[in-house]
Amino acid sequence: MTKNRSILILGFLSAITPFVGLPPTWEDTLALIYGLAIVLLAFLVALEHRKKIVEIRRTEEEVMRVSNGESVVSDYKVEEIFIPTENKVESM
Repeated sequence: MTKNRSILILGFLSAITPFVGLPPTWEDTLALIYGLAIVLLAFLVALEHRKKIVEIRRTEEEVMRVSNGESVVSDYKVEEIFIPTENKVESM
């Protein structure tokens, strides 16, 4: 279940809780739990949204640098790769 759907379901449950006929202490407790869960899920959704925006901006910056003729690879450390060769022995 996605976070958005969970927020929707929790909102619906918090809206119908007063009409179910539960004791007032239960209603208050459920309202607190639903509210905290909605706040937490909304925070997580906002955090994911910010991460996606940052990723999109980085990608756009890299595209702009490449289109301007700059090298993107120069920003990263490139190490020399050693590939051993096989010693072939000729048989007589």
